[in-house]
Amino acid sequence: MALKQRIDETYTRYPFYGSRRRAVHLRREGVLVNRKAVQRHRRAMGIAGIAPGPSTRAPGPDHPVYPYLLRPTTRAYRNHVWGSAITYIRLGMVQSDLTVLNRPSVQNRSCVGVKQPLSL
Repeated sequence: MALKQRIDETYTRYPFYGSRRRAVHLRREGVLVNRKAVQRHRRAMGIAGIAPGPSTRAPGPDHPVYPYLLRPTTRAYRNHVWGSAITYIRLGMVQSDLTVLNRPSVQNRSCVGVKQPLSL
């Protein structure tokens, strides 16, 4: 469990490292681990390096095209249309949920709130 936490911490700091570089980095910090163990734990945790895959520009042939649902909507008044995004960030030793709302007409984002876990 401690090894998975160390892998997650190095992934947060260096998301572009692959399994080989991450294993070297952990060995330099004093954690005895080999590349295959790092690969196994990364697969179990769902962690992958940030790198473009092959032919990422063209959609697949069976990929559905979703309509833009706001096109027929007339924005009648200010704050009529909102968008949102939720992400998880690490603040020290805990993870928090960050929710961001934005207004498409203004193209700015404002942070609405941060949800802290109950274990604090």
